[in-house]
Amino acid sequence: MLVSIRKHHGEDILKIICRNQILIGWSAAAFVFGPTLKLVNRYSPELNTVGLISKEALSLTSVEVLPHYTRYLSKFDRFEERCKEYEEEYSKQVIRLNDGDAVFINGDEKKIIRTS
Repeated sequence: MLVSIRKHHGEDILKIICRNQILIGWSAAAFVFGPTLKLVNRYSPELNTVGLISKEALSLTSVEVLPHYTRYLSKFDRFEERCKEYEEEYSKQVIRLNDGDAVFINGDEKKIIRTS
């Protein structure tokens, strides 16, 4: 997704939309709209099928989310522990989202909307 956005020169228009409109992203977009891909790389480096060297994302928001949280708890070994290690290592707070959950961001305000 990130490679496609950059290849098609979509980064600038997404930044304009983000400043002036509502920008909605889910699943993979939750990562690429954020500042970095380091978290997903920690769990699944094999998802980097295009050989990205830089782990920088679009930085449309400073929020880092972990989508599909409950779905992946049993899929990855030490899932929560690895997320906590990431938070400590990078001094970040990761918002864990279950399927159907959302984060509404307006400036510095963040509101988590839980469906379950």
